[in-house]
Amino acid sequence: MKKVINTALFAALIAGVAVTAQADPNTNDIQIDMYGASAQRDFWKDLGHTFMTFPTTEGGMGCANAYKSVGQKLDTDNTTIIADSNRVVIKGDNCGVNGGSDVYITYTSVASLEGVRAAKEVAPVTTESCATANVKNRKIANPATCTSVPWYVIKLDNPATPDIDEGGKFIKLDSTGRYVLYVAGTNQVGTRYAVGTDGRCTANICADIELGTSDVEGESFSQASRGNLTGHIADDVTDADISLTPETIDATTMKSYKPTVVPFAFYANNDLGGATPAAPLNNLTRTQALNLFSGSVYDWGQLNGFGAYAGKGVQICLRHAGSGTHATLDKAVMRGDLNLIQDEGVNGVPGEITDAFFYQSSDSSSGGMKQCIETNGGNGVGGDYIAIGYLDADAAATTNMHQLKYQGASATDTDIANGSYDFWSAQNVYLKKSDDSATVVAMMKFAAANVPSSKAGIWVKANDLKVQKLKDTDIPVLQ
Repeated sequence: MKKVINTALFAALIAGVAVTAQADPNTNDIQIDMYGASAQRDFWKDLGHTFMTFPTTEGGMGCANAYKSVGQKLDTDNTTIIADSNRVVIKGDNCGVNGGSDVYITYTSVASLEGVRAAKEVAPVTTESCATANVKNRKIANPATCTSVPWYVIKLDNPATPDIDEGGKFIKLDSTGRYVLYVAGTNQVGTRYAVGTDGRCTANICADIELGTSDVEGESFSQASRGNLTGHIADDVTDADISLTPETIDATTMKSYKPTVVPFAFYANNDLGGATPAAPLNNLTRTQALNLFSGSVYDWGQLNGFGAYAGKGVQICLRHAGSGTHATLDKAVMRGDLNLIQDEGVNGVPGEITDAFFYQSSDSSSGGMKQCIETNGGNGVGGDYIAIGYLDADAAATTNMHQLKYQGASATDTDIANGSYDFWSAQNVYLKKSDDSATVVAMMKFAAANVPSSKAGIWVKANDLKVQKLKDTDIPVLQ
């Protein structure tokens, strides 16, 4: 926890709405800077304002108002300024802690590996200007440059008679005229809804990161990847040669929390039968996964039951080493029985050699992984290759891509909680200091008891988990 000493102005004209300037922060204000895996960004981006406005008796900060802003960056044309959703600032003002302090949570989404390295005060793998100047620092959105209007959190007291508009899909907030999504038949008394407008932070600043987040334990980063940095279907032809060792970022001495389980899933191109295939690939066994992702299978016809696809080359889509998703595949699926592919295989001969491509291990690269799967590695739909890869389990199926079951189980909260599905890892939140503050304790308790509505049915709250993994390589066991 740090005291805020910079002067902030949360005021602007957002969508034509006049906003009153917020009071300048003072030395009693609280700021928590987080850095790392995209899953925790999604959590705090969705529920940060709720955490701020929850009463302290319910585990929140008891703030009078909450605000949410995102960063900004140059578009690919290096001219147009666009929103940067990987940098988020949540603010609560006049909170019920520390004598009415304002509370800030900043979050910067990068590869999981970099989250652990930031907390460990180890230089990042990817050069970063703030860390170059001071290895303790990383670049975050500057709260002093953020503008926003308050987000409102409402509590549904009677789900049978909400104020409905727009075809029964929204609850109208009479005091503000805004609307919030309402799903008929699924709401209970006490359900909370948040509504508001994201502001924009116009500049970045170097900061000493307090919490580093990762999809896996720090010592689970032991992978290597060699090939094009952004995959062969991108314009960038930069080469990458990444080799990681657990000793580089040994996190065993760092205090950590594991508030949430985030599952991953295998996805295949619909050329392999689609969601309801005739020669089904709607399920992948561990033996099949081991042989595919070790590069041992180069022709789909080699897999039992897939003779209809003989002569179709296997296209493997991978994340580069440093990705938490990639590390989870290695530790939760491969588990040392076979080694993950480490070298790019370009233009392999169908039926003779596996074709494999890596994609940059930053949050923005998941689109590259999807593009690889959807286009059969750039060979088009109906080509000589059929692609398979892996993504966060909440990635939606598309017209060219579908999610697979793994060992007959689905990537759902129920199958994860009872131990049926094990392609997952617990989110790790590492503390730079062992003496975590009351604010951090409250944040982690809140995270262990809540899941964003967009992840409901997939993510698992730590409080609901019936099994445990003591290490990322462990098979889930009842606890």
